[in-house]
Amino acid sequence: MNNFNEFISDFRVWVYEQSLIIGVALVGSYARGDYKIDSDVDIVIITKDKNLTLEAIENNFIYDRPIQTKREEWGIVTSLRVYYSCGLEVEFGVVGEEWVKEPLDQGTVGVITNGFSIVIDKENVFESINKKLTDI
Repeated sequence: MNNFNEFISDFRVWVYEQSLIIGVALVGSYARGDYKIDSDVDIVIITKDKNLTLEAIENNFIYDRPIQTKREEWGIVTSLRVYYSCGLEVEFGVVGEEWVKEPLDQGTVGVITNGFSIVIDKENVFESINKKLTDI
């Protein structure tokens, strides 16, 4: 599992200390439970400030040794892809609360219907997503 359990445990602890992060969800193959040894870990982070959160992940979240990082823009989501020396690849998708505002964007609906699991929800920000998943 490429140290996934250790990573997600460390990340949960770190997120609870971050006042700007209000919600975290696992999406994709790890959320569905059908990941493979080389699958990346896809995380959506709902934050009050994208830039500060991206900087905090890069500079303050300590897990293993990052061997490469790169940023990608996907509409309103900024992705920080981190490759760790242990072999784990994590895509931190950082976005503001607009990602969970109703009506949900078709991109959001596509992501959540392909595997969605709440990791942390400090302010009930995923209520609209839970409602949508119940309706599907």
